Amino acid sequence: MRVNPKDKAGDIPAIKYDHIGKFTLMASAGNYVMVRRSRCYPAIFTMKEWRALSDTPPIYAAEQGETFHVERR
Repeated sequence: MRVNPKDKAGDIPAIKYDHIGKFTLMASAGNYVMVRRSRCYPAIFTMKEWRALSDTPPIYAAEQGETFHVERR
């Protein structure tokens, strides 16, 4: 994937998801973006890493109908 570092902020997706949850775009400069999760410190990704993240939320095990059993002693 080739990324143009001159992309305008409007062309960069503001929300992306990984296996844990949601990231929100804070700022972009050159080939980097600064993002954060709710109530967390900011993180910096390259534009390539940012665009590789999913546009849809992760599917959690409970939503797939899986159940977990806890052994009681």
